[in-house]
Order: sequence, then structure tokens, then C-alpha cells
Amino acid sequence: MSKGKKSGKTWLIILGVILAIIVILVVLGIVFLPKTILLEDSQIFDKQTVKQRAEEVIGTVSMDDYSTLLTVYANETLEQGLSMETMRSAKEGINSNWGLMQQIISENYYETEQNKITYALAIIEVQYENVAVTYTLSFDTDMKLAGIYLK
Repeated sequence: MSKGKKSGKTWLIILGVILAIIVILVVLGIVFLPKTILLEDSQIFDKQTVKQRAEEVIGTVSMDDYSTLLTVYANETLEQGLSMETMRSAKEGINSNWGLMQQIISENYYETEQNKITYALAIIEVQYENVAVTYTLSFDTDMKLAGIYLK
């Protein structure tokens, strides 16, 4: 076998391996990455119900009522993993004095599936007297708060 034919076969093998890796990565991405749709298209969640629950949660955070946040709104996992002190620290990390809530600036609602668990996701930007805060809230199918992120 000549050197040129051997070199060509080597490149074909390398190309085949690269293509196989790409296919594997795409399949893994499809399987493991969250799948997200607009909440209006959800067969599980009602947008108005999610919107109302999100506004209730935002109200409790705005009033520093972390006890209600954890005991009424949070699911069992979040309740065990999130403390009132963590919420205070998160809020102070954004601004030590938010002031009163003024208005909702923007809101977006989605259904997302991650690890075969489906959540409603609310991303809501709220203007307070001294700062704008973006809430990312996730709710489980029982409409319990499963995640909260403030920035």
C-alpha cells in the first residue's frame, strides 16, 4: 500500500471519529438539556395561575415575609434547602434598601422540562423605589415554588 492511500484512509478514520463524537454530543444535548416552550402552549400549566402565584411570591419577598415564602409557597425540597437568612442575604446582595415595589417592568412565562420533571418558569422584572430586580421563579406541577433566583 502506498503512503498516499494510507494517509487518505487515516484521514477518513479521523473524520469518521469526529463525526461520531458530534452525533453523540447532539444526542446527549437533546436528551439532557432542558426543553422549553411558551407557557401558552403548555398542556400542564395555566398561565394565569402561574402569573398569580408568581405575583404572590414576589409580594412575600417584597415584604420580607420569608416565613410565609417557605411555609406556604415553597415545595418541600426548597423549604428544606432555603433559609430565611439566605433570602435576606440574597436581597441585601442586590441592594440593602429596595424601597417599595413600584411596578412590573416585564414578564415572561415558560414551561420547561429538566431531568424528566416539568416546571412552570416565570421571569419577572420588578421596579422598586431604589432598584430593579429580576425574579426567576420555578413552580412544580402542584404550583409550589421549586426555585427562586434574584438578580
